Amino acid sequence: MQTIKDEFFGGDVVDHELVEFIRSLRRRFHVGLISNAWDGMRPHLERTGLIELFETVIISAEVGVMKPEAKIYHLALEQAQVEAGEAVFVDDMPANIAACESIGMKGVLFKDPRVAMEALKKLLKV
Repeated sequence: MQTIKDEFFGGDVVDHELVEFIRSLRRRFHVGLISNAWDGMRPHLERTGLIELFETVIISAEVGVMKPEAKIYHLALEQAQVEAGEAVFVDDMPANIAACESIGMKGVLFKDPRVAMEALKKLLKV
């Protein structure tokens, strides 16, 4: 199983511009992560240092619920201590965007990092 996980992450390349953008958002906003992943995701984020980008990290295997179930978004809102109308969720799956919007969050569909960053800048007025 570890080999499969290693191969899964093996091709990942860190987008440094995106990382710096997330860091800049942390100065003004609570930044969190919701991931449909196995319990090995948290150690991976810790090893890569990416976990430091997020104040809240919710991993489906750890909480027993997955996107697009509304419960995972409510859990994120509770942990971040924000109302749905104050939250913006970014994801690459249209079903997950629709789910977050159905509970009152704003959604940004992630297909291209630059396009997503521009959409976030507009929404957040940064």
